[in-house]
Amino acid sequence: MNETNNLMLPCRGGMCDFALELATGNNFCVSGDGSCMLADLLEAEPSNFHDRTLVEATAAIKQILAGVPEDADGRKLSFLITDLGILLAWTDHNSEAPAKVVTARDSKEVVTQALKLKLV
Repeated sequence: MNETNNLMLPCRGGMCDFALELATGNNFCVSGDGSCMLADLLEAEPSNFHDRTLVEATAAIKQILAGVPEDADGRKLSFLITDLGILLAWTDHNSEAPAKVVTARDSKEVVTQALKLKLV
């Protein structure tokens, strides 16, 4: 588990990290290197690397995400990026995180356990 000397400030730019407090299970998005982002996908014109199949898949995924009701606690639907893959999660993008948190910089074992990941 990562410890910081100061409270981790809320994410204010595009490069953010997730910070999961184990004691409460609260998840925060704080300034960092890119392990947390709002759950949205970019759209692009068809190309060699983003063909019609991917254009249609992107539209379908965006429609599913748009259909998720807003969180009563004001958290934002986010993608948490780990070495093991990406997890969809509710994340507080406006509050400071406490000093003791699990982040993407922790070991795969710690992240797997903290996020309760199912490895198949």
